[in-house]
Amino acid sequence: MASKSVQSSGAKTSSLAIAAMVFGILSIFTLFPAGILLIIFAIAGFANIGRILSVSALCLTAIPAVIFGIVGLIKIGRSAGQLKGQGLAIAGIAVPATVLPVFCIMLVLIPALAKLYQPRARRALPSSATDIRECKPSIFWVHPDFWYLLKAKITPEELEAYRTKLKFVPIPEEAKKEIHWTGWDDLVDEWWDPLPTSDGAFYDPSTQGSHRATMKYENGYLYYMETVGF
Repeated sequence: MASKSVQSSGAKTSSLAIAAMVFGILSIFTLFPAGILLIIFAIAGFANIGRILSVSALCLTAIPAVIFGIVGLIKIGRSAGQLKGQGLAIAGIAVPATVLPVFCIMLVLIPALAKLYQPRARRALPSSATDIRECKPSIFWVHPDFWYLLKAKITPEELEAYRTKLKFVPIPEEAKKEIHWTGWDDLVDEWWDPLPTSDGAFYDPSTQGSHRATMKYENGYLYYMETVGF
């Protein structure tokens, strides 16, 4: 009994258990801010960047905490009383294990929900669309369709399906002169480069007055423009 008491009092705290606890605590301070960043980037249209930042936080803190905790418990169990710190190791596992399921749900759910905020023109794009560029109001606006510019590379077949999905029809001749495809230099970069004419263009007949949604196809690119006059 005396030898066991001496052995227990002389036990060292496992460095792996300490590391598990430290990384477990750090996971709280990294995963939740990463979740907030994911929300912000997803709403702003940069969900992939948000995912990268969030997963990086996950890999740097929560995963090491769980690994160190498990290995620490195994070594403590096999040390025959030479090592202690079982509580630290368990806490290091429990903290990220509690946060991770919630975070994984956020990782999938938030970008999907953020798409609901995207303008309908962006949501309607085929998944095969490439070289997508867009310019929209701040995320703090009530809705992004007050003015919106979109350029994307799609095929003529995809264009027809896209036009049908949005229920666009050819623009009447008398309305073509009222549409201005240029003059957005203060809002967009060099990528917005449609010809100034409305030949072959389409519009949404449900938009009337100052609210106008138009689109056209040039050199393999879709140009979509939605504006509301003030």
